Amino acid sequence: MSPRRFNGWEPTETHTFLNQAGDPCPMGDAWKVVVTREPEWNERTRNLALGLSLHDRQTCPGCGLHESIRNDPENLFQLEVEHCPVCRRRDTYLRTLAEQDEKADQPGKPRRPADIPRPADGRHILLRPISRQEAEQNKQRRAQRRRDA
Repeated sequence: MSPRRFNGWEPTETHTFLNQAGDPCPMGDAWKVVVTREPEWNERTRNLALGLSLHDRQTCPGCGLHESIRNDPENLFQLEVEHCPVCRRRDTYLRTLAEQDEKADQPGKPRRPADIPRPADGRHILLRPISRQEAEQNKQRRAQRRRDA
């Protein structure tokens, strides 16, 4: 989608009605209609998109910094640790699932053939917002499982 379209611009359209001889005529006498539409991308928006593409290619996917910043010896960086509570819960859950997967393929047991599904096959971790009540119920279930273990 072009930036102009994103910002609510709609292209203008011009209809030219032509008779059999190819001359302009009233709509009722038209043999054909030539529709001319304003192009969605102009030189400015095309250059913006190309510039953004170039910028993205020059940006490190790991740190998110552009090469002009990363490679400038005058720039100094301090690494800081920040913890996201949602990511922390996801990582804990992933470790739990990994342990379950390891138990499914224990040493000494014959390995399952490749065409037999494993617990991790097709697994996607989704974040679903829940109510405070549901969170409290989940907390109680986890506590009960720990007591039963």
